Amino acid sequence: MKAITYGYDPSSAENDDAAKWWMAIGRRFLLLWEHTTDEPALLQEALTAFSNAQRTISDDAIDPEVLCDEVHVQFALGLYCHVIKKCQHVAFELWGNLDRMTQVWLWEGQAHFHVGDYHEAALRFQSIMTRSVPSTPLMPYTNVELWVILGRCAVLCNNLDRAQLYYDKILCSMYGDDDIVRRGLSWEHVMNDATLHLTCGSKCAKRRDFPLAVDLLRYGKQLNPNVTTVHHDEVLAECIRHTVHLDTRASRATWEAQKRIPLTRLRERLGVVL
Repeated sequence: MKAITYGYDPSSAENDDAAKWWMAIGRRFLLLWEHTTDEPALLQEALTAFSNAQRTISDDAIDPEVLCDEVHVQFALGLYCHVIKKCQHVAFELWGNLDRMTQVWLWEGQAHFHVGDYHEAALRFQSIMTRSVPSTPLMPYTNVELWVILGRCAVLCNNLDRAQLYYDKILCSMYGDDDIVRRGLSWEHVMNDATLHLTCGSKCAKRRDFPLAVDLLRYGKQLNPNVTTVHHDEVLAECIRHTVHLDTRASRATWEAQKRIPLTRLRERLGVVL
C-alpha cells in the first residue's frame, strides 16, 4: 500500500492494469497473513483489494484464481454465509481445475457445517472423496480422516445407517479381519474412539479448518476427558475464538466503522452466530 501512500491512484490506470494491481495487492496481503501472525486486518485489506479488482473489470475477465483467493479470505474471516453464496459462482469458473475445486469444496463444506446444514456439508466432502486424490498439497486429509468427517456429518444428521457405513470403512482400514473378530470390534468402537477424533481435530486446527476442528475436538473431549491433554484444550479454545466467539476478534471495530457487513450488530441483537 506504499504506492497509494505516495500518491498512486489505481483508478487512473487502464482497467486491466488497475485490476491486476489490486489482485496482486490482495494476494500479497493474503500471503502475508498466511506466513506471519493471525492478524484480521490483513485479511480485510485483501478482501478490499479483491473487491476493487472485480469492480474495475467485467465478471468474464476476472481471474478464477482471484475468486478462489477471495473465498479463502472470507472463510478465514468467518464469513461463512458469504462463502456459501460465493462458492455457487466460483464453482462454475473453476470447473475442470480439480485441485482448486477440492479446496473450494473444503471451504464450502465447512461453511455449511458451521451453519448446521450437515447434509450439504457431507455432499461437498463426498465430492472430495470421489474426485480428488487425498494427501496432495491442496488435499492434505487422508481417506480415514475424510471418513471421520463424513461420519460426524451423518451422526449430526441423525443418519446412523450412513454413519455406520463410514465407521465400518475406518474399522477395516485400521484393523485386520482377525483383529476385528478376536477383539470383538464394531463400527461403534470407532465412533466412540476419542483419540481418533482428537487427532483428526488437531490436524484440522493446524490447517485452520476451524469449524471441523471445533466439532471434532469437542466430541473427542466428550467421549473421554481422560485422554484430552492441555494442548487439546488450548487448541480448542483457539478454534472457538475463530468461530463461535467472532465478536472478540480485532476486526470488529474496523468492520463496524466501514459499514461493510453489519454482522456484529446482528449477532448482538439476535444472539446468534452467522
